[in-house]
Order: sequence, then C-alpha cells, then structure tokens
Amino acid sequence: MNAEYIKVKGKLRWTKALQVAETWDGPNGPESHWNVTVYPDSPSLEIIRELQGDGLKNKLKKDEDGWFVKFKRPTKRTIGGKKVDFEAPELTLNGEPLKEFIGNGSDAEVTLEVYKHRTPGGGNSVAARLVSVNVTSLVPYEKQEQNSEEGF
Repeated sequence: MNAEYIKVKGKLRWTKALQVAETWDGPNGPESHWNVTVYPDSPSLEIIRELQGDGLKNKLKKDEDGWFVKFKRPTKRTIGGKKVDFEAPELTLNGEPLKEFIGNGSDAEVTLEVYKHRTPGGGNSVAARLVSVNVTSLVPYEKQEQNSEEGF
C-alpha cells in the first residue's frame, strides 16, 4: 500500500485521541476508533478539497464557525484478509508528549495517512487515516457541567 503523509492545520473540536469512541456505523456492527474534528485553515481546506477531488469520502460540513471535517483512526481493521490492530494516534504539545484531553478551540497540526484503494466499481479512490495530532496552542479541556436542577 503506497501511503502519503499529509499535514492539515486548524482548530480542533470534539477530539477523542486519548479515549476510544464507539459508533454503530461500521459495516459489521460497532466500530471503535479515535477521532478528531478539524476546522481547517484556508491552505488546509484547499488540501482537503483536492483530496475530495481524488475520491476522499470524509465530508466537509459547515456551521457558524466555518468548515469542518472529521478524521478517524480505527482500533482494528481487516486489510487484505488479515486483522490489523492500530495503536492510538500520537498526541503531542509542540512536539512533546501530551497525556491530557484537548479542549475545543485548540490549534493543531494533524497528520493524515492518505492511501489509495480500489472501489467496488473497479476504479480507485483515496482514504485518509488519522496518524498524529500536534497541538500548537492548547485550550484546557472543560468537562460539561451537569444541570443539578434537571438531573442531567
């Protein structure tokens, strides 16, 4: 598999790089993964759009804060008939190991492993897998407060 490593920069939200997220969108039931949502800067937005032109399926969405995209790294995957376990993405703060949650609005450079794969119709496409997150400006993580009056 020929892979290329690409870096995108932007602000982060809803980062789950220390803990595993579980969703029900996997083809074989629950899928566990690490993920990061990036609000890319202008040059990185162009990189993502170019990758989409090559077939990248990660969707760019827009909200009141701008364009954003989610990248994942699975905990395991079957590749070529073999089960492969993946390590957690590397997480650093200005190049030094980071072992704390990342708050929304943190600035970071995200490294993606971009690789080609065949599509069911016989063509080729690209996919991007989260490799690492280097936070350049950390916003402290704040756990959402529970509303004691309403019980949630």
